[in-house]
Amino acid sequence: MEDSDVIAYIYPFGSGHDRERARDVIEAAPGSLPPPLTQPVSTEYDRHERASTEPPADIFVAPLNYLPRLPICFSSIPRTQKGFLFGRNKNCDVVLGYQGVSNIHFSITFDEHNRLIIKDWNSLAATTVAYDTDYTEPRRNFQWIIGGHDVPDRKHIIVVTIPGIVAFQIVAVWHDVLNPAYHDKANRFKQGSANAETLLQDAQLSYALTRSGTGVHTPNKGAIYVRSSLGSNTYSSVNRLWNVSTGAETVEKVPSPGSIQRKSYDTGIWQKEAAIMGRLSHDKIVRLLACSFDPTPRLEIEYMRGGSLDNYGDLTNQEVMSITSQCLSALTHMHELEPPIIHRNIKPAKIFVVDRIGDRITIKLGGFGLSKHGFFKTQGGTPTYLAPEILRPPTSRGPSYTVAVDIWSLGVVAYELAIGLPEFDGHRSQGTIWPAWLEDQIMHAEGQLASFLAKRMLVCDEEHRSSARACWSHLDQIQHKNDPHYSADEAAAYFDE
Repeated sequence: MEDSDVIAYIYPFGSGHDRERARDVIEAAPGSLPPPLTQPVSTEYDRHERASTEPPADIFVAPLNYLPRLPICFSSIPRTQKGFLFGRNKNCDVVLGYQGVSNIHFSITFDEHNRLIIKDWNSLAATTVAYDTDYTEPRRNFQWIIGGHDVPDRKHIIVVTIPGIVAFQIVAVWHDVLNPAYHDKANRFKQGSANAETLLQDAQLSYALTRSGTGVHTPNKGAIYVRSSLGSNTYSSVNRLWNVSTGAETVEKVPSPGSIQRKSYDTGIWQKEAAIMGRLSHDKIVRLLACSFDPTPRLEIEYMRGGSLDNYGDLTNQEVMSITSQCLSALTHMHELEPPIIHRNIKPAKIFVVDRIGDRITIKLGGFGLSKHGFFKTQGGTPTYLAPEILRPPTSRGPSYTVAVDIWSLGVVAYELAIGLPEFDGHRSQGTIWPAWLEDQIMHAEGQLASFLAKRMLVCDEEHRSSARACWSHLDQIQHKNDPHYSADEAAAYFDE
């Protein structure tokens, strides 16, 4: 049996009586395979014998090698379109003759995207699926993705359980889901070997559910998510949410455990961030998907699989120009609202990569925790990227800051991504020395992008700094001037080191 034909292996799971029950089920199923290895038998020694001479068991052998297993194969086409069936009915592929098990309880099959799934067929006792230590709630008429996606593919142990009755470990075999041959085999598996007789059997299987006993618990019906931490600070925690049924990924931003414990979070600040994101509708801005504030604030935000620009140290100058242009497009939308929205904290960590294919990179601007409606007076953001008007002493500041602060910050990001920021002998938070130094450095740099930044964006006098729309339009002209056959080789001339 080749692994290319195997979809998954089913193993008994649990301990003691529970594992023995699951083991009996596996061994009784057609096609079951014996354990590859036999458990070493412990030997009792006379007290005069040297017990230490017995060879120890190999601690590096996977425990599954000592268990029977049941392969599910592409070549073993199911009789019905429901897939590989587990249930009480004798026509199921794995017969579970225990009280509480439904006629068809669950199956293993593929979804519409040919990802491997476990599907509960509206069973009475419900089904649960655990991903490593992420135990999910029981569900009926529900499906869980267990293969063909990077989240379950990275999990070490996936366990399907009929609560209180039996549990199995599922080991999905990796397949190249981009290979057309894989999709052909998965589609044939989903279709089943249907004929008039098997269709009648399928109808009978679906109808004859196990009668329920008293006190059957009704499971919840909501979506189930697997959470993984993306990071946290004193104020908030950010988690990646993966929907086990759809594979959709989002980001959850909530107050940090410490701030919840101390009750130090300000719900009003969270509401302002949600209100700002709710006003934004642009394809280069991360979207707010949902929000709630009771009992604690929670923002659900679009997830960017590529991560932030903090993780990219090999960007070409062509990509830097594209990133800058896309951000300017987003800022144009923000700054032309009434009242305008000012980001205040633009830096590589707040720019997220949607995808990067060849010499094309697509990004979205996010991180609106410090954003403001209209104009503002308070200082906020990272000193390296702060506009000079924010860093001026309070006595010499104007009455408020404007959208121009975002233009400066994005200019610093573009400079940094293209050639790296120049060395500076001092603290970047000490007044306007750092911005003045940066302005001087960019004025002496060569190349079209350097000239653009010096004239339009990295200008200490905010009155002479261009607007987002003017910058976006001018940069677009630069790009088109060198198009239609724009290449990485030509881009190298835009910012000479």
